Amino acid sequence: MSTSRFTFVVCLLTCLLNRSTCTEVTAEYGEDVILHCHSPRDADIEMLEWIKPDLNSDDYVFFFRENHRYDDYQHPSFHGRVTLRDPTMKDGDASVILKNVTMKDAGTYQCYVGKRSSQHSKRSVPELMNTITLKVEEPKPEHKVVKVKSGDTVTLPCRGFSSSPVTAVEWIRPEMEQAGYFYLSQDGRFVPDGQHPYGKGWVELKDTEMKDGDASLILKNAMPVDSGTYHCYVSQGTNRKKRDTDRPISIINLTVEPGHSEL
Repeated sequence: MSTSRFTFVVCLLTCLLNRSTCTEVTAEYGEDVILHCHSPRDADIEMLEWIKPDLNSDDYVFFFRENHRYDDYQHPSFHGRVTLRDPTMKDGDASVILKNVTMKDAGTYQCYVGKRSSQHSKRSVPELMNTITLKVEEPKPEHKVVKVKSGDTVTLPCRGFSSSPVTAVEWIRPEMEQAGYFYLSQDGRFVPDGQHPYGKGWVELKDTEMKDGDASLILKNAMPVDSGTYHCYVSQGTNRKKRDTDRPISIINLTVEPGHSEL
């Protein structure tokens, strides 16, 4: 039995014991996903807690109490990414929208709802309403073939999966990766240490601010020795150091043909 299937079975048993619902949701990397949760229609929701048990933290995915959301209680990885589907929670709709999902968002989510009590002196105890197992599919890299003449300036295209700020971009040539990366930028700064000699002084970002997720690379004065495969890895959102996935988001096959002077 696969790990994801085992996790879902465990969640299902938990739901049966708690008389709550249990669902499985699959999302594509970079898209927005709705995590569904509903309480009885006639319930006046006083408290809403969305948690992710495998965070190993007391912080919440989303916390709402007495008509206010509390971002201070939220886990840093979810800051600015979770909103109520219906801010009024009409008909008991306590669903939330999780924006720009990444591989790290996969896992189990639980929704607890506390209903307003007629006895104002007592605070309601939140009840488990729904358990969701979220699966995130890894993105498929974009493949492109680029052909130029020797001496040309060439752009190697690469764009993130969303408009979220790019916190890191790494370009490599797989056949030369052991000797260093081709280009690396973290937190808006070029990192020269560890750069492969073939990249030094010859490459730069098309847009240093990487607006709208544009992490394209410019290679100046291309030569036949530059022919080969280039992989682009991008990190967006809260992930500042590590690649979001083990797969590149862009694969470029570059061919630099000799110029007339080299024929």
